[in-house]
Amino acid sequence: MKKATLFFILIAICFTFSAHAVTTETLPFKSEQLLRSEIISLVGDETPFEIQKDEEVVSRVCFLLNEANELIIISVHSDREEVVSFLKRKLDHRALNVKGVQKGKIFNIRFKFLES
Repeated sequence: MKKATLFFILIAICFTFSAHAVTTETLPFKSEQLLRSEIISLVGDETPFEIQKDEEVVSRVCFLLNEANELIIISVHSDREEVVSFLKRKLDHRALNVKGVQKGKIFNIRFKFLES
């Protein structure tokens, strides 16, 4: 009987530790998804450049967050210079309201603009 009780206590402890490990591992993913959502809202739906029908304009933005939670643009890559300047103007040094994101970590986000 003592062995059975001890066995169940050990199983309960194992489940507690494994549940805690799963919870802490998913937190950065959620905060990075919130970061992405906030960046997309900063860019908005309106673009000052023309996109032809069946054309997609793809760009990649490399950035980091400083200690003041400001977006610091490192680079913007796109085939169109107007997209590069648009994204820099919309995003560089903008304060974000996201917690739990590692400061100083370099992030990459991909944008795809389609004709609406």
